[in-house]
Amino acid sequence: MGGAEGGGVRGVAILVCGMVAVRSAAAERATSVYVEAFGKGGLWGLGADHRLASRIVVGGVVSGHSLEGERYLSLSPYVSYYLLKRGRSAWFADAGVQLAHVWSDAHVPEWAGDSSTGIGAIVSSGYEFRGQLLVRAYVHGVAGRGGVFPWFGIAAGWTF
Repeated sequence: MGGAEGGGVRGVAILVCGMVAVRSAAAERATSVYVEAFGKGGLWGLGADHRLASRIVVGGVVSGHSLEGERYLSLSPYVSYYLLKRGRSAWFADAGVQLAHVWSDAHVPEWAGDSSTGIGAIVSSGYEFRGQLLVRAYVHGVAGRGGVFPWFGIAAGWTF
């Protein structure tokens, strides 16, 4: 009987150690990759970030699009700060810049096409769940040569 009890205690100890290891692995997930819709990159974007400290994250989003002969590429680096954090959920705020290049091809022989490059500021705030999966929903504003534009975004991805 002592062997069966020892095996049961040993099994519980292994289970508890396994749960602690899984929780620690989830807590250490500092890097993420994600896709976003209507976010920092515009209509869509591919992003990545890395947590530097318990409340500070740095990241960036790249995006591109083509519509009726006009194309754009953008890069939006940012720094986030978790204002309120509880477990895997957090309310965050971030700020950064958006570098954008827009161009259009010539459709007539007399015109060589057009291109321009610009920079703007972005500020965001929203909700994040960061477990093995990353989910974000946020509102943000973009300010540049054309004025200030309010926007919203959602993102989903993986952490490791």
